[in-house]
Amino acid sequence: MSSFEDYFFKVPISGNSKSDWHEIIENSDEHLKILRIFQARVCLLVNDLSDLLVTPERIAWIGIWTRTFLMIDSVIRMSEELLFDYPLQILSRVAFEAKLQILSILEPLKLYYQISDPDFPFSTRISKDAEENAWQTVLERLCAYSAYCLFNDKRLLTEVIRPKNLDAIWDPRPVSDILSNPEKYKQYVSLFGPLELQIDLQTDIELKRQKEKQRDYFKKEIERINRWLSHPKLRSSHHKLENNPNMSFFTLINTKEQKIRHQLKELNLEMGILSYGRQSMLIHNSTLESFYLVNDNQVVPRIMQDDKKVEQEAYSIANTCNVIVAFLHLLKSRLWVT
Repeated sequence: MSSFEDYFFKVPISGNSKSDWHEIIENSDEHLKILRIFQARVCLLVNDLSDLLVTPERIAWIGIWTRTFLMIDSVIRMSEELLFDYPLQILSRVAFEAKLQILSILEPLKLYYQISDPDFPFSTRISKDAEENAWQTVLERLCAYSAYCLFNDKRLLTEVIRPKNLDAIWDPRPVSDILSNPEKYKQYVSLFGPLELQIDLQTDIELKRQKEKQRDYFKKEIERINRWLSHPKLRSSHHKLENNPNMSFFTLINTKEQKIRHQLKELNLEMGILSYGRQSMLIHNSTLESFYLVNDNQVVPRIMQDDKKVEQEAYSIANTCNVIVAFLHLLKSRLWVT
């Protein structure tokens, strides 16, 4: 029975020092320097981690850190190519959601700190006892986040290994049908490109072997996740999720479901309502107005690249990541006592 404490973190990044990052930033193009500064802050967060033992709180922290690292790295790569702002808007939605989640985790501290600096909003201590009580709630919410994510990871894997789903994933007949019919193959190639998979009697056996291998692997992953979810610090949240599998994270850490507008209001993020709504519509393909301009009697598709808009969107995402890094730094002081 492997618990959290049987695992250790291994962070696969270069471990550049502050002086290394200073050189990287100095050698970057002007429009990338601020992004590189933010990237340095993300990476330097894990440089001094000496105790790498996994705990329910730390695995939530490292998950949020990893997502932040990937977001800022993606922003830099997109900015280097000066791509259209469309993929950046999708990434902006992901970044905003991450910020909303970590703010919700830290929200109990709002009652005990006076907000002064927007990047480090919890800066002035009011009551030591009250602070400790608030921190206890924050750590409980961090554990709830671990339970929420692990529970949904398990739900996906459990659904995949259902016999009918696994059979459908590894069923060779659709591919065989396309390959055996020249007309269907021609249609397929015109839509999706060449189909490289070749199927014969031997590969049918191989497909069955691979299906069983995938099923066995996912079963082991589900067993491990179940062991982690049985941890005393996750048990309560796991029980709530079992009773209501479609519960949102925000419902899990609060007693009542709230619309996103109310959540943003409570976290002083009401100015993000429009952006949040538009980006959600982009993700769900439920918008037309985002893809054209209407001028007089003309409807013009939004396909012209606007380098300034790309740069602004990139900086916006980077700033969101920078705020998340500040909150991760605050949480780190509790999770890794130096």
